[in-house]
Amino acid sequence: MKVAVGADIGGTSIKAAVVSVLGTLKHDRILPTRSQDTPEDTVTRLADALGGLLLEAARIAGVEPRNIPVGIGCAGLIDTSRGIVQISPNLPHWRDVPLGAMLAERLGSPVLLINDANAFVLGEGRAGAGRGARVLLGLTLGTGVGGGILLDGELFTGVHGWAGEMGHTPLQIDGEKCACGSYGCLEGFVGNREIVLRYMELAGGEPTQILKKFLKDPSEQPTPETLSLAARAGDAPAIESFRQTGRYLGAALAGFVNIFDPDRIVLGGGVAQAGELILKPAREMMEERMMFPQKQHPELCLAALGPHAAVIGASLEALNRVGKNEFSGGA
Repeated sequence: MKVAVGADIGGTSIKAAVVSVLGTLKHDRILPTRSQDTPEDTVTRLADALGGLLLEAARIAGVEPRNIPVGIGCAGLIDTSRGIVQISPNLPHWRDVPLGAMLAERLGSPVLLINDANAFVLGEGRAGAGRGARVLLGLTLGTGVGGGILLDGELFTGVHGWAGEMGHTPLQIDGEKCACGSYGCLEGFVGNREIVLRYMELAGGEPTQILKKFLKDPSEQPTPETLSLAARAGDAPAIESFRQTGRYLGAALAGFVNIFDPDRIVLGGGVAQAGELILKPAREMMEERMMFPQKQHPELCLAALGPHAAVIGASLEALNRVGKNEFSGGA
């Protein structure tokens, strides 16, 4: 059976696994990101973990470890052709780090480095909720908002490799300044921080009694996850916060639909765990603002692969590129 090794470098943890060509996990490991570490220290820890997984993958496939491809998903601006992390919110001290080549040298296997949101949409498109879609849009909703585009199953990255940065679509020309340097970005309306701020304003500055039941202690700050629990228990400010968030998201989705004419849109990330609390208002606003609502019926759904979607997607794309000489680091 063909297998690959994949990893997803997140803000707090790095998920890694052996993944089959069908998108199933065979073995998985989690290690802390330690964002303050030097690139060399991170590569050492990551290579140690991936090295063990390569041995497992080689045993399953019946080949040498050097013949097992490795796919890495990482947030930020990623130069896939050269395997370079240009900047990453999860690794704030990294600038133009040749992660692909560094890992390839340590592991002796070919390494593919891609943006984590692209890895997410690849995973969902080939093994999850987006399977079978001709034009698939994927958005990850969390601290930030990432995005990716699949056209007939292939990743579309544009001229410079950055296509799909949907979280930085401007919704308000004089809005709050975004970390990207622009103003009024979608991320600032539907990200974790804004959902909590919107809730606190609606609740009068203090958590409601319903929400307090889901907080470990009075000093704990609400999160979209605890707010979704409170909303399902009838917390009116939490319900309204998700409703408003969904409407902003839906307005942006209508624009994406008008541009790409997708048959499916998949939402993942922590915010998406709110389910219909955010999906329903998003779907209603999207259909209200689409150009041809009577003809276009894109399906808006939740991701199916959970926290390992990017690991699976990076692995499957690494397998897809074997023999095409498109790896960012070579053995």
